[in-house]
Amino acid sequence: MSALSLDSLLETINRCLGDDEEAVVGPDAVDTDFDDLGLDSLTVLETLNQIERQLGLKVPEELLAEVRTPGALLTLVNDRAAAPDAATGAG
Repeated sequence: MSALSLDSLLETINRCLGDDEEAVVGPDAVDTDFDDLGLDSLTVLETLNQIERQLGLKVPEELLAEVRTPGALLTLVNDRAAAPDAATGAG
């Protein structure tokens, strides 16, 4: 299964935030809390849903409670993508 790049993650986050230029999240925000970036829990969930569709994997939603930054989300998704059972969401 392919890994998610930082650029792809940031594009997905920005798409979920909409076209508001003030909402553009760049590489310098990789360790910034989602709340500080203007992402509420529903926006983070929508971002994850889009990533799952892009990569064809399933990340259990309960793991999102531990993820507070784009960098942490990137690590979580890539760890799940590397797991042998990633497509099913088992394990």
